[in-house]
Amino acid sequence: MRRQPWRTVALTPRLRSGLAGAVLALVATAACNQKAAEEVVSETVVPVTTAPVVAGAIRGRVHATGLVSPAPGGELVVIAPEAARIVDIPRAEGDRVRKGDVLVRFEIPSSAAEAQKQAAEVARAQAAPIEVTAKLLEIPSKMPPDDLYDYAYVMRYEVTDGPMKGQSIFVAHYKPRQARSAIKDQMKKVVSGKVRTFHQGDVHKLQLTPDLKSVWKGALVDEFAATDRKSVRYFALVADPA
Repeated sequence: MRRQPWRTVALTPRLRSGLAGAVLALVATAACNQKAAEEVVSETVVPVTTAPVVAGAIRGRVHATGLVSPAPGGELVVIAPEAARIVDIPRAEGDRVRKGDVLVRFEIPSSAAEAQKQAAEVARAQAAPIEVTAKLLEIPSKMPPDDLYDYAYVMRYEVTDGPMKGQSIFVAHYKPRQARSAIKDQMKKVVSGKVRTFHQGDVHKLQLTPDLKSVWKGALVDEFAATDRKSVRYFALVADPA
């Protein structure tokens, strides 16, 4: 079989128009076969704030770490009278501070020892009995029966002689229905005296302690607490007739 030689065909205007139409048809067919881009619809409400346009200056802020230096002539050198140990630095580098903030805490051993010594002296002074002569001004109500429970009962005195002369004080007596010498329970080692009964107007020589809770931890009948909770309640260790 003999091959036919290639022949050259001239492109006439009509032929050119037909070829262009065929190419466009192929491109349109390829475009139709592609999937359209997916549209995403969101229901999230985006807040928009509007403001009127005004003329003004633009201010820039720069956040940086720096070293505060005193003004010329404003430097003050502070010298501690004795050596101390840093125990706490509440603020770190870069923290915001205000006037009055504590930047560092020191511990001075000698000062701590002195403070402990003074506290011990105050405790000893408070624990030491106070001896006064006082007039019984008020027994606020009927005393509870002794057979129900153990209690201390608060009465009001006016000091006529002693460290608190002229002052009105509150004194708690343990089971005041009993004579002081008749107390035989666990408080016998704490409470003593020659007073047998308590009556308004009596004058007593009292030995008192301001540290009531260290002596008596039981029930306290204190009807004065309704109007005065701040005054010291003394506990009577010894009560004798004046």
